Amino acid sequence: VRINGNKDTATYNGKEQSVSGYTVESISNTLYTSTDFTLNGQAKATGKDATTYQMNLDATQFVNNNTNFSNVKFEIAEDGQLVINPRAVTLTSETDSKPYDGTPLTRPNVKVEGNFVDGEVTKVEATGSVTYVSEDEVTNTIVITEGENFKESNYSITKHEGKLSITKVNAEVTVTIKGHEDSVTYDGKPHSVEGYEVTNISNKLYKVNNIGFTGEAKAEGTAAGTYQMNLTAQQFSNISQNFTDVEFVVE
Repeated sequence: VRINGNKDTATYNGKEQSVSGYTVESISNTLYTSTDFTLNGQAKATGKDATTYQMNLDATQFVNNNTNFSNVKFEIAEDGQLVINPRAVTLTSETDSKPYDGTPLTRPNVKVEGNFVDGEVTKVEATGSVTYVSEDEVTNTIVITEGENFKESNYSITKHEGKLSITKVNAEVTVTIKGHEDSVTYDGKPHSVEGYEVTNISNKLYKVNNIGFTGEAKAEGTAAGTYQMNLTAQQFSNISQNFTDVEFVVE
């Protein structure tokens, strides 16, 4: 008598699942039937986590009950089994971009296709954050907060993580600069004044530390008279990647 254990496939659901029973594949003598023997024990495979569970059927579990047959041999043609597959979940975070405004760009929402078993995941969020153009594209990383009983092997998690980026401000920014001034009385000694100040910036997002300077901001002399610094707009440059059009005006 050749016997096959029953098989089944299920998806992980956080609960115990099982398959039971068997079928008779063949009997070598047509006079002998499946009612002539019994199973001593159980034909059952039980499990909870995503993996394969065998019944572990054994030929010795089967007992001949028909006294008309004295030589009955039982064979397990194929053992029964339960296959619990991981639960499929697809997570997608957003892709987005905005012009530089001095504040972080975040997109914490995550689209969830499929679902986690209740209580096994407490939060799914995207943690990507970008503020400056110089950061380039930042991955909008998906973070799973695990709850009680969570096992990564019970899930087939696919992540599609978006990208966040900051684009340059295209609107013109005007920076007004004035060289320092001083006045002294002739005393036969050399005098000088150095430096400059930024008197106005048309866009409040643009900061003084975004300005580059080359050359010298200095006026000096000994004899009575007026000495110019001769500052020019060309001595100033934009060193911020967040702005594309910055104009410098020297008063």
